[in-house]
Amino acid sequence: MAQLSFLYRYLFVLIDQAMRTARARDFRGAAAAPLGRRLAATGGVIGSLFVRTLDRSDRIHTAMVARGYQGEPHSLSRLRFRATDAAFLAAAAAYLVACRWLLPGWLWGGR
Repeated sequence: MAQLSFLYRYLFVLIDQAMRTARARDFRGAAAAPLGRRLAATGGVIGSLFVRTLDRSDRIHTAMVARGYQGEPHSLSRLRFRATDAAFLAAAAAYLVACRWLLPGWLWGGR
């Protein structure tokens, strides 16, 4: 679960970096260049993005290890599945079932 959280967080960082790099490429006039040069520039952008991503991941790992991270998230209290969690799960499931099967019938006359 922690890996998915990290992936979700840093996916947006990667997208932001890709957008900045593409914007810099466009400001340099890559759109007016011949196709071969644009493809070469795109390959350079992808390579640069890959190297920057590896460097950023190394810095993040170093910072996490410096703060004592050992691969498992730590919490001050133990998490438990309670009755309120079960009620929320049941309500969410009922809502999704209603949206999937009941709502189209109400809106479009029993499709």
